[in-house]
Amino acid sequence: MYAREIPATDFGTVIHKVLEECAGDPAYRVATDAEEIGRMLSLRLDHVAPRYFGDKPSPVVRVQLESMRVRLLAAADTEARIHAEGWQILAVEHKVRKEDKRMLGGLAVAGTMDRVERHPVHGLRILDYKTYARAKNPRKTHIGPQRGRKHLPEADFEMMTEKGKLVPRSWTDLQLPLYVWLARQIWPEDAAKGVRVGYFLLPPETDAGKDSLEIFALDDAMEKSAIRCAARVAELVKDGRFWPPSPAAWVEFDDFAGWFADADPALLIDKESAERLNVNPSIARTTDSAATYSSWPMPEAARPTGLSRAASNSSNAARSRNKSSRSHSPAPPPRNFCRKCSSACRKRPAITASC
Repeated sequence: MYAREIPATDFGTVIHKVLEECAGDPAYRVATDAEEIGRMLSLRLDHVAPRYFGDKPSPVVRVQLESMRVRLLAAADTEARIHAEGWQILAVEHKVRKEDKRMLGGLAVAGTMDRVERHPVHGLRILDYKTYARAKNPRKTHIGPQRGRKHLPEADFEMMTEKGKLVPRSWTDLQLPLYVWLARQIWPEDAAKGVRVGYFLLPPETDAGKDSLEIFALDDAMEKSAIRCAARVAELVKDGRFWPPSPAAWVEFDDFAGWFADADPALLIDKESAERLNVNPSIARTTDSAATYSSWPMPEAARPTGLSRAASNSSNAARSRNKSSRSHSPAPPPRNFCRKCSSACRKRPAITASC
């Protein structure tokens, strides 16, 4: 039975599959006419879609498929320009597996490069397909304000602005720098001429006609800084050191926020769990945990297998509050919730009068 609508994950998967199969067509690889490229992409979408959604998709799915078609057609102009500039597709969906033993910080790096291009003069270019609803700049997704994380100082570096001024910054994503690191090992001869990385954006209807390429300007100093950061992260993971948690405001997507009633885990941890994590219990409930914690190891035998009692109690309190709001007057918000909006507040201290 096929889905009535296309989930966001499948939306990107189908577009990736269309581009992957087109890249395997010799005629597509050398085409420089945008209209012809658009026709190839559209026909390939018609061929791929039934594998995922059947021959008679629902009306909602048909609308979403047309949205895919618009995105692919909008990228055809950029694809034609890429071919005309002499870039040739070297690999698509290139997988790096653990068995390849590309070791960094004691761990094997694994991943998939959406698209690798080769140029006789400029070397390599690695592009990551993005189907964001809103276009994102790779610099903004990889670099943010300096956060001064004492447990990970390798994330901090100085970046040169366009005006020639050094400004403090922190790494927030390492995807594209790691692609450069891998390319230098996998294709050393081509990489010696240079390695560029960026996003190939597949814009929605509102962005049609906009250039689909966003290249990440990554100089040697930034590349070395990113790899040092990645190596340190790998070392911490290998040693089982996952504490302290990042403040909620730093995390864009947190699948486990509900486990802690959307509050800061560091403020919910009890004494027993703190001891298991080798956290100093006297500062386990401080109001500025990210600024005072340093790196604490987590011995494998001592890793907690479930929620701490405090986190569990807070979750129970949240469930009780939800039940109460449906049948009686709302219960007062628990300790780590804002008194004004009764939702998890990002500010410190845990109880505040403003949002």
